[in-house]
Amino acid sequence: MSINFPINPTRISERFVKVMRTWEICSTPRLLFHGCRENDIGVDWDNCLLSGNKWFSPNEKYAGEYAWWVTRDSTSTPLCAQIKMESVQAVMRPSMHTQEWFDLIHSCFPSAPSDYELSRFIQDIMESHICFAFGREVSAYMSCDGSEVLLPSCETFNIEVSFHQLPPIKGEYIKLFDEEGNRRQSAD
Repeated sequence: MSINFPINPTRISERFVKVMRTWEICSTPRLLFHGCRENDIGVDWDNCLLSGNKWFSPNEKYAGEYAWWVTRDSTSTPLCAQIKMESVQAVMRPSMHTQEWFDLIHSCFPSAPSDYELSRFIQDIMESHICFAFGREVSAYMSCDGSEVLLPSCETFNIEVSFHQLPPIKGEYIKLFDEEGNRRQSAD
């Protein structure tokens, strides 16, 4: 499946495109998870829909922990979205130290934020840069050795979404998994 992303040429960094073209192209996992809260932008729990630029992980525990990220509204219901999809091609950022990644981003985008907003900035610029660099052949971005997957405009992908309500306290959620991050078998 290929996605036709809009390109905003005024925001394209030729340097970033050149670097991206050196990265590996791989397939995304078919099963991904997204930790969120019921009132997050682009989350429609009632209709099992996700929209916008979303980060996912093939690791349920890792993804679910983001439901308690410091920028989330702690008064709304924590959720973990599970998506099933056809695998798509993604550009995989090679492993690099955090500072090396920040330096690359800031050399290509001098006005990029340095705090947590950098994640949102990456979401916003990645879609057009993927399209500019690879055309319709690549439609996602992966980092952290594949543990993080960005699906730009995720509603444009053919995905099946289901939501699972998480325990209200992060510690209760973590207890659902063993040391390797696998869900523990229930005692029922």
